[in-house]
Amino acid sequence: MALVSRWYWIKRYLRNNGAYPIRIRVIYKRILKEFNTGIEATPLEWEKIKSSKAKAFLGIQQHIKERFEMIVQITERLSEKQEFSIAALKSLFYEVTCPSLKVDKGQ
Repeated sequence: MALVSRWYWIKRYLRNNGAYPIRIRVIYKRILKEFNTGIEATPLEWEKIKSSKAKAFLGIQQHIKERFEMIVQITERLSEKQEFSIAALKSLFYEVTCPSLKVDKGQ
């Protein structure tokens, strides 16, 4: 199974507070899906998040890595059952991270 996944800063979605969201991008069979980490950063903060060892930024790095690892674990579970799809990944990811959110399993 060819799956590409990484976390990155999205410059095209500027928020009112001057920050941009940090998301995890998954590509499978040319289908792209972005998963929100719940973290936003200004350009200066983004550079610090990527490289800083300061405690304030280590917590943010850890949060992003936890979300990334969650996607990896869900992907592995679905692959073992031979049921992997972007829709299944999306459904299980949001079921874990946002239990009150109703996700359409067909998309």
